[in-house]
Amino acid sequence: MSSTLSVPSRSCASLIGLMLLMSKRLLITLLDFKTRMDHFLVIFGVKLTLVFCCVGALAITGALHHIDRDLLGWWLCERQCKEGGLNGRPEKLADVCYSWWVLSSLIMIDRVHWIDKDKLANFILNCQDKENGGISDRPDNAVDIYHTYFGVAGLSLMEYPGVKPMDPAYALPLDVVNRIFLRKEQ
Repeated sequence: MSSTLSVPSRSCASLIGLMLLMSKRLLITLLDFKTRMDHFLVIFGVKLTLVFCCVGALAITGALHHIDRDLLGWWLCERQCKEGGLNGRPEKLADVCYSWWVLSSLIMIDRVHWIDKDKLANFILNCQDKENGGISDRPDNAVDIYHTYFGVAGLSLMEYPGVKPMDPAYALPLDVVNRIFLRKEQ
């Protein structure tokens, strides 16, 4: 009897199965990491991409209750700069890509309402190349695919009109996550 799943679907299903088997060990590792970093905040210069990965993994494994949401939320909200964009660490310039890394983490810990989303959306939109398309890291810089993807993803997380909703943990469109992981059609 042959499987009705395509090769990519079988690979994805195998990966999910492996992830579930490893989730207990992953959770132990993440909690150990979190303890050593005192809620991700102690080590100066911690990268927000690392915070996102840890928060996302804890969200996927149903273990967000191990995070001090207010403390982490405060630190993440402190990433919003005067011009509305978000930075990755204190004293750094705002960068469009952090609209994804910060917002997704804030959404997963239910603290996204602590930032000014209108100012952030305006920052992202001011970084777009209106003639040729694409989004740059900052206004008037050259656009690239990385910042375009994370800029659009950030707008999606803010429910910007005309942008498909994204899943904050998987960084994929919500309809794709529902179709693949939850087998739901939208």
